[in-house]
Amino acid sequence: LAELDRAYQMLAEGRLEEADPAFRALVAHDPPPLAALEGLGRVARLRGQQADAERLFERILVRDPQSLTALAQLVTLAGERGDFRLAAARAQQLAALVPNDAGASRLLAEALLAAERSAEAEAEWRRGLALSPRAGWLRLGLARYLATAQRQHEAVQELDRILADEEMSPELVAAAQTARAALPPRD
Repeated sequence: LAELDRAYQMLAEGRLEEADPAFRALVAHDPPPLAALEGLGRVARLRGQQADAERLFERILVRDPQSLTALAQLVTLAGERGDFRLAAARAQQLAALVPNDAGASRLLAEALLAAERSAEAEAEWRRGLALSPRAGWLRLGLARYLATAQRQHEAVQELDRILADEEMSPELVAAAQTARAALPPRD
Protein backbone atom coordinates (compact mmCIF):
# COMPACT_ATOMS: atom_id res chain seq x y z
CA LEU A 1 0.00 0.00 0.00
CA ALA A 2 2.85 2.38 0.73
CA GLU A 3 4.23 1.79 -2.79
CA LEU A 4 0.80 2.39 -4.27
CA ASP A 5 0.39 5.59 -2.25
CA ARG A 6 3.79 6.82 -3.45
CA ALA A 7 2.95 6.06 -7.07
CA TYR A 8 -0.37 7.93 -6.80
CA GLN A 9 1.36 10.85 -5.12
CA MET A 10 3.79 11.09 -8.06
CA LEU A 11 0.83 10.93 -10.45
CA ALA A 12 -1.00 13.68 -8.54
CA GLU A 13 2.12 15.85 -8.71
CA GLY A 14 2.44 15.28 -12.46
CA ARG A 15 5.69 13.35 -12.10
CA LEU A 16 4.75 10.86 -14.82
CA GLU A 17 8.33 9.74 -15.51
CA GLU A 18 8.55 8.52 -11.90
CA ALA A 19 4.97 7.32 -11.54
CA ASP A 20 5.16 5.08 -14.61
CA PRO A 21 7.87 2.70 -13.32
CA ALA A 22 6.35 2.75 -9.83
CA PHE A 23 2.99 1.56 -11.19
CA ARG A 24 4.71 -0.94 -13.53
CA ALA A 25 6.49 -2.53 -10.56
CA LEU A 26 3.13 -2.97 -8.85
CA VAL A 27 1.46 -4.32 -12.00
CA ALA A 28 4.18 -7.01 -12.17
CA HIS A 29 2.50 -8.78 -9.22
CA ASP A 30 0.21 -11.68 -10.03
CA PRO A 31 -2.58 -10.73 -10.03
CA PRO A 32 -1.83 -7.03 -10.38
CA PRO A 33 -3.74 -4.77 -8.00
CA LEU A 34 -6.62 -3.07 -9.79
CA ALA A 35 -5.56 0.29 -8.34
CA ALA A 36 -2.12 -0.13 -9.93
CA LEU A 37 -3.66 -0.96 -13.32
CA GLU A 38 -5.84 2.12 -12.98
CA GLY A 39 -2.86 4.32 -12.09
CA LEU A 40 -0.84 3.00 -15.01
CA GLY A 41 -3.83 3.60 -17.29
CA ARG A 42 -4.06 7.19 -16.10
CA VAL A 43 -0.33 7.70 -16.70
CA ALA A 44 -0.65 6.27 -20.22
CA ARG A 45 -3.61 8.54 -20.96
CA LEU A 46 -1.78 11.63 -19.70
CA ARG A 47 1.17 10.71 -21.89
CA GLY A 48 -1.06 10.47 -24.95
CA GLN A 49 -0.77 6.69 -25.14
CA GLN A 50 -4.48 6.15 -25.62
CA ALA A 51 -4.25 2.57 -26.94
CA ASP A 52 -2.18 1.50 -23.93
CA ALA A 53 -4.58 3.25 -21.58
CA GLU A 54 -7.53 1.52 -23.23
CA ARG A 55 -5.89 -1.91 -22.86
CA LEU A 56 -5.23 -1.28 -19.17
CA PHE A 57 -8.78 -0.16 -18.44
CA GLU A 58 -10.09 -3.18 -20.39
CA ARG A 59 -7.96 -5.41 -18.12
CA ILE A 60 -9.65 -3.85 -15.12
CA LEU A 61 -13.09 -4.59 -16.59
CA VAL A 62 -12.17 -8.24 -17.10
CA ARG A 63 -11.58 -8.56 -13.37
CA ASP A 64 -14.21 -6.07 -12.24
CA PRO A 65 -17.01 -5.60 -14.80
CA GLN A 66 -18.55 -2.96 -12.53
CA SER A 67 -15.53 -0.69 -12.30
CA LEU A 68 -16.99 2.79 -12.64
CA THR A 69 -13.58 4.35 -13.22
CA ALA A 70 -12.63 1.92 -15.97
CA LEU A 71 -15.98 2.34 -17.73
CA ALA A 72 -15.81 6.15 -17.53
CA GLN A 73 -12.27 6.17 -18.89
CA LEU A 74 -13.24 3.79 -21.70
CA VAL A 75 -16.20 5.99 -22.67
CA THR A 76 -13.88 8.97 -22.99
CA LEU A 77 -11.15 7.05 -24.82
CA ALA A 78 -13.60 5.54 -27.33
CA GLY A 79 -15.05 8.98 -27.98
CA GLU A 80 -11.60 10.50 -28.46
CA ARG A 81 -10.76 7.96 -31.14
CA GLY A 82 -14.11 8.46 -32.85
CA ASP A 83 -15.79 5.17 -31.93
CA PHE A 84 -19.00 6.85 -30.79
CA ARG A 85 -21.04 3.65 -30.94
CA LEU A 86 -18.72 1.96 -28.45
CA ALA A 87 -18.59 5.10 -26.31
CA ALA A 88 -22.39 5.10 -26.12
CA ALA A 89 -22.50 1.38 -25.28
CA ARG A 90 -19.92 1.80 -22.49
CA ALA A 91 -21.73 4.88 -21.20
CA GLN A 92 -24.98 2.89 -21.07
CA GLN A 93 -23.19 0.23 -18.99
CA LEU A 94 -21.92 2.94 -16.64
CA ALA A 95 -25.30 4.65 -16.30
CA ALA A 96 -26.97 1.30 -15.59
CA LEU A 97 -24.58 0.76 -12.67
CA VAL A 98 -25.18 4.24 -11.20
CA PRO A 99 -28.52 5.39 -12.59
CA ASN A 100 -28.79 8.33 -10.17
CA ASP A 101 -25.33 9.74 -10.86
CA ALA A 102 -25.31 13.04 -12.76
CA GLY A 103 -21.77 12.45 -14.06
CA ALA A 104 -22.72 9.11 -15.58
CA SER A 105 -25.85 10.69 -17.06
CA ARG A 106 -23.74 13.45 -18.59
CA LEU A 107 -21.29 10.97 -20.12
CA LEU A 108 -24.17 8.94 -21.56
CA ALA A 109 -25.97 11.98 -23.01
CA GLU A 110 -22.77 13.27 -24.61
CA ALA A 111 -21.90 9.84 -26.01
CA LEU A 112 -25.40 9.39 -27.42
CA LEU A 113 -25.24 12.82 -29.06
CA ALA A 114 -21.83 12.02 -30.58
CA ALA A 115 -23.32 8.76 -31.90
CA GLU A 116 -26.01 10.88 -33.62
CA ARG A 117 -28.75 9.68 -31.30
CA SER A 118 -29.92 13.16 -30.34
CA ALA A 119 -33.41 12.26 -29.15
CA GLU A 120 -31.98 9.69 -26.75
CA ALA A 121 -29.31 12.17 -25.65
CA GLU A 122 -31.91 14.81 -24.83
CA ALA A 123 -33.99 12.25 -22.96
CA GLU A 124 -30.94 11.29 -20.90
CA TRP A 125 -30.09 14.92 -20.08
CA ARG A 126 -33.66 15.44 -18.92
CA ARG A 127 -33.75 12.17 -16.96
CA GLY A 128 -30.51 13.08 -15.21
CA LEU A 129 -31.74 16.59 -14.41
CA ALA A 130 -35.01 15.22 -13.05
CA LEU A 131 -32.94 13.23 -10.55
CA SER A 132 -30.28 15.92 -9.96
CA PRO A 133 -31.75 19.34 -10.79
CA ARG A 134 -28.64 21.17 -9.55
CA ALA A 135 -26.20 19.18 -11.72
CA GLY A 136 -24.76 22.21 -13.45
CA TRP A 137 -22.50 20.52 -15.97
CA LEU A 138 -25.34 18.23 -17.00
CA ARG A 139 -27.59 21.29 -17.41
CA LEU A 140 -24.89 23.07 -19.45
CA GLY A 141 -24.67 20.08 -21.79
CA LEU A 142 -28.41 20.21 -22.35
CA ALA A 143 -28.28 23.97 -22.95
CA ARG A 144 -25.51 23.57 -25.52
CA TYR A 145 -27.46 20.84 -27.28
CA LEU A 146 -30.61 22.98 -27.35
CA ALA A 147 -28.64 25.89 -28.80
CA THR A 148 -27.23 23.76 -31.61
CA ALA A 149 -30.72 22.36 -32.25
CA GLN A 150 -31.90 25.96 -32.85
CA ARG A 151 -33.99 25.90 -29.67
CA GLN A 152 -32.50 29.12 -28.31
CA HIS A 153 -35.36 30.01 -25.98
CA GLU A 154 -35.01 26.69 -24.14
CA ALA A 155 -31.22 27.00 -24.14
CA VAL A 156 -31.46 30.45 -22.54
CA GLN A 157 -33.78 29.08 -19.84
CA GLU A 158 -31.29 26.33 -18.98
CA LEU A 159 -28.36 28.74 -18.92
CA ASP A 160 -30.27 31.21 -16.76
CA ARG A 161 -30.92 28.42 -14.24
CA ILE A 162 -27.16 27.85 -13.97
CA LEU A 163 -26.41 31.56 -13.68
CA ALA A 164 -29.07 32.05 -11.00
CA ASP A 165 -27.59 29.35 -8.76
CA GLU A 166 -25.05 30.99 -6.47
CA GLU A 167 -23.48 27.66 -5.51
CA MET A 168 -22.23 26.76 -8.99
CA SER A 169 -18.48 26.61 -9.52
CA PRO A 170 -16.73 29.60 -11.09
CA GLU A 171 -15.67 27.40 -14.04
CA LEU A 172 -19.25 26.36 -14.70
CA VAL A 173 -20.53 29.93 -14.39
CA ALA A 174 -17.87 31.15 -16.83
CA ALA A 175 -18.79 28.41 -19.33
CA ALA A 176 -22.49 29.25 -18.96
CA GLN A 177 -21.79 32.97 -19.45
CA THR A 178 -19.84 32.22 -22.62
CA ALA A 179 -22.64 30.02 -23.96
CA ARG A 180 -25.25 32.64 -23.00
CA ALA A 181 -23.31 35.43 -24.76
CA ALA A 182 -23.42 33.41 -28.00
CA LEU A 183 -27.22 33.37 -27.96
CA PRO A 184 -29.54 36.22 -28.92
CA PRO A 185 -30.82 38.46 -26.10
CA ARG A 186 -34.07 37.49 -24.41
CA ASP A 187 -37.27 38.87 -25.89
